[in-house]
Amino acid sequence: MSVLGAMIGGVLRDLTGAVRGKLVALHVIPLHSEPRFISDTTLTVSTTSVGLPVSIPVDASYAWVQVTAADVYITLDRAIPAATNGMRATNGDDLYFYGRELENVRFLRQATTDATLLISYFQEDER
Repeated sequence: MSVLGAMIGGVLRDLTGAVRGKLVALHVIPLHSEPRFISDTTLTVSTTSVGLPVSIPVDASYAWVQVTAADVYITLDRAIPAATNGMRATNGDDLYFYGRELENVRFLRQATTDATLLISYFQEDER
């Protein structure tokens, strides 16, 4: 597939104009795959940097994470997140982590209130 450019949430088309996927959180999810829900959990983010729970399902392809209660800092390389390192996700944001990011993502609350992450794991099933 050749992609000339897209923005998050945009539809990806090949050179013939056929729709081939959707850009979600910088990952292409092909339209020929159908996600299968595996499980969900919650995670409290406080004053110590944390990753996704160690109980990540073995067959999980990606995680859908919703940030609630407070803002968080995020890194994708196991580094400790901070105001000067990583990205910020705000209360209500939906985040998607795929592949190795499931193991490498780290979170830290942004202010004095703990955040809660609502996490759902999925596997991409081929149709």
